[in-house]
Amino acid sequence: MIKIQFFSNFKLNMMIFLLRCIKNTPLILLIISSILATDISQLFAAQLRCPDQFLKNGIFLLKKKKTSDALSTFNQIVHNFPQCPQAEEAQWQLVKYYSNVARGNNSDEYYQLASDHIKFYLFYWPNGIYRQAVLKEQDWNQRSLAPLLMRKSIFISLLSLALLIVVALTLGSK
Repeated sequence: MIKIQFFSNFKLNMMIFLLRCIKNTPLILLIISSILATDISQLFAAQLRCPDQFLKNGIFLLKKKKTSDALSTFNQIVHNFPQCPQAEEAQWQLVKYYSNVARGNNSDEYYQLASDHIKFYLFYWPNGIYRQAVLKEQDWNQRSLAPLLMRKSIFISLLSLALLIVVALTLGSK
C-alpha cells in the first residue's frame, strides 16, 4: 500500500513539474494527464493549494517535541510550495529552530545549518515579513559563535605551544 501511495504522489509531482514546464498548454496537458492516468482537476487542485494545514501541523509537531517530523514538514512546504506565503513562515520556523539549537548546544554543525537557512531565507524573501527577525537571529548566532571560536583558537594555540615546548626540550637534551 505504501508503494502505491508513493507512486501516486510521484505521478502528481511529475504532473506538477510538467505543468510548470509547459506553461499550461491544454492539449499537452491532456495528453500527459491521459498517459499518467491522473485527473486534471486533482492536478490543478494540488498546484493551486497552499499548505496552510501542513504548516499548522508542523508547528503542532514542533510543540509536541516531534522535531524530525516537524522539520521534515517545514522542508517539504518550502521546497514544494515556494510561492505560497506559508513557505516563508516554514523557512522562518527552520531558522528559529536551528538557531535555538545551535545556541543551546554550542555546536558548529547547528550554527552552519542555521546560517544556511538564514541565507536561504534572505535570498528567497529579501523583503519578507520575518526579515528583521531573521537578521536578529543571524546577529545572535554570530555573537554566540564568537566565544566558541575563541575557545577553539586558544586551545589550538596552547596545543601548538605545548608541542613546541616538547620539541625544544627534546632538542635541548641532546
